[in-house]
Amino acid sequence: MTGNLYQSRLIPDFLPRLLVTTGALLLYLLASHLPLPGIDPELFARASGGRFGGGAAQRLSITALGVWPIYSVLLLTEMARLAFGRFRRWERESAHNGAKLNTFVGIAAMLLAAFQAYGITAALERYHVGAAPIVLSDGFPLYAGIIFSLTAMTALLWWLSGMISRHGLGSGFWLLFAMPAVWGLPQSLWSVLELARQGGISAPALFVVLAMCVLAVMALVWLRLARFAASAVAPSGGGITTGDKGGIDLAGIWPAILGILLAKDFAFLLGSDDTRSALAIVLIPVVVAFLVWLKTFNAVRGDAAAGALPSGIDFIKLSWVVA
Repeated sequence: MTGNLYQSRLIPDFLPRLLVTTGALLLYLLASHLPLPGIDPELFARASGGRFGGGAAQRLSITALGVWPIYSVLLLTEMARLAFGRFRRWERESAHNGAKLNTFVGIAAMLLAAFQAYGITAALERYHVGAAPIVLSDGFPLYAGIIFSLTAMTALLWWLSGMISRHGLGSGFWLLFAMPAVWGLPQSLWSVLELARQGGISAPALFVVLAMCVLAVMALVWLRLARFAASAVAPSGGGITTGDKGGIDLAGIWPAILGILLAKDFAFLLGSDDTRSALAIVLIPVVVAFLVWLKTFNAVRGDAAAGALPSGIDFIKLSWVVA
């Protein structure tokens, strides 16, 4: 039954959704080749010596910030979801509240992008190669051009992520988040194979890395299909699908990200210089499992019906978020 529902929803509109997704990603790719105004990109690339890792950042493209301003705001939003029961209940009360939160995230991301763009412009204005500045102008025209370009690009990426989520395939934000890495994947793969050929990486280690990559992709695909199938059979506004508004939330992603960040913080606080890496590896699955339990607990019980989580648990969660 679930398989039939899934196929009936996917097959009829697969091609239009594929075209929307492909068009949005191509637009992102084309924009990554447009340089920031007021900057000599060749002089900057020669002076930076590859320290910025290549791609849009190396070229000082208008997409140099990528979706990181959006990511930062979404990360704080997810922390608030986990820590504050009242916030979760407010978000789930109506579609209007979800839309308001979506608007807030977009505006906050653009403000953060403008703040970051100001800092980037101030640094570039002082950047010289010998006696030659890399900026072609200075003062207000330089600041206005760069801040406007990076902020407008953040707004465009936010809009594209919504378009993909509503009319394309998958979660728009996470697709745009992953695209820079995907574009650089052939070069990275070639570098790894070359290291393996020269003996810098052993064959067993290479096999383990490739196996982990394959398993990670399979797990994400399985989680996405499970969420899609659940939304096909769940009633409108029901249970586990209520947290997936506008494609922002992809099952399993935020607990993993938060778990890694928190595990590293705990390892730094609890371990010594020699034991922090090993302690973080041990703590990551524990913290991720705890955060997955929190999301499942909140989704299955339903905050609106079951009330807030026990105050002790809320206090622990808030302490972890603040830490």
